[in-house]
Amino acid sequence: MCDTLVAMQNYTSDGSILFGKNSDREPDEAHEVVRFPAVDYPPNQRLQTTYLSIPQARHTFEVILAKPFWMWGCEMGVNENGVVVGNEAMFLKIRVEKKPGLIGMDLMRLALERSETAEEGIRVITNLLETYGQGGACGYRDKKFTYHNSFLIADFTGAYVLETFGREWAVKKVTGAYSISNCTTLKDDYDEISQGLQKSNSGRVNLKKHYEGFFYTYFSGAKKRRSRSMEMMAQKKGSLTPKRIAQILRDHGEHAIGVHPADLSNATLCMHAADPIIRKSQTVGSLIVQLTPDRRINVFATGTSAACLSIFKPIFFGCSWNNDRVGDSYWADSLWWQHETLHRSLLNRSSKTILDFWTERTEFEESLWKGMSKFETGSVFDQCLFSKEFFKKSHLFESQWIKKLNAIAPQRRFFYSTYWGKLSRRNGVPMV
Repeated sequence: MCDTLVAMQNYTSDGSILFGKNSDREPDEAHEVVRFPAVDYPPNQRLQTTYLSIPQARHTFEVILAKPFWMWGCEMGVNENGVVVGNEAMFLKIRVEKKPGLIGMDLMRLALERSETAEEGIRVITNLLETYGQGGACGYRDKKFTYHNSFLIADFTGAYVLETFGREWAVKKVTGAYSISNCTTLKDDYDEISQGLQKSNSGRVNLKKHYEGFFYTYFSGAKKRRSRSMEMMAQKKGSLTPKRIAQILRDHGEHAIGVHPADLSNATLCMHAADPIIRKSQTVGSLIVQLTPDRRINVFATGTSAACLSIFKPIFFGCSWNNDRVGDSYWADSLWWQHETLHRSLLNRSSKTILDFWTERTEFEESLWKGMSKFETGSVFDQCLFSKEFFKKSHLFESQWIKKLNAIAPQRRFFYSTYWGKLSRRNGVPMV
């Protein structure tokens, strides 16, 4: 379960386009934030995606990706041209193909590696979709988890929503602000649809009414989450900034400040897992991209789970920063796994302790939002140094909080604490 949003120039404070996404997946499905440089390939090369081998492009662009560690594709990312993409699982009345194809995460990375514009990214996805289809396990441990995909694709000039129905698709250009969740958002208001959809339906079809499945869509809380993100963007129309996008991605609901994560639901933008059946999705990584009027690309990533308990960190193109390569269990040198000690230990404390952390984290993060205006127009060297130092300071901040928690007694909730304790033992996460 995830949420992706985009705000156009008339919604932002400086005429930028702002993109944000929470990746909600299995709670111990570690996320990597990685950079791959541009590459020129010789003719007739093959590319191994998560399940399929396909022809490689002659040239791929530099990309920054946030991705589950075990798959080739990504959950969200941006390329050197300012093309940014995020996807959502859509649950439809039509079945997903049994034969493995290109999963939605593969389609996103292929679009980022091969596109100079958002429109070109749409063509990359739709052409590959029609050729290879979408199919294959999308879950880390749950290999029965499959779905269709929707995408938000943006660049410096505009944004589009692309929703897929098997090998068919529909596209709409975004005006103002838009968000997608685990539901179908397009009705009969699309700008273009595939030939297959045209042939199988007479006249303009209400895609949501005709194709959306009820069960998973309803119980995922998708419509409530989408309504909440749209409402929050509308409330700040004309003044949205990366900082305010971060606040949306961390949202627990209008009246949920101070509510313990154990007492939330699937209807919150910042998702917290609580059990293996109903609330089994966790926000495992978050990304914000700012595309400025003077064609700068500012990237902010948590690189860690639970947006509300994480720090957004600046990343710049051209920097040789340390990619966070992770695995399926605790590794002391991994940013994602280091944070799990803090994250899971906070879940075992009171709402007051969590709120205290949130307050101090917000104060600490102010140095990021204030410092960006100084470094975003600086040299690549200055940008890389700012990013590197902020990562170090973030690690120190979290380490100090882990020490604080040693002096704060846990407050166990039997079923909730048992669930997270089992995960921590399985992953080898040291707890305080």
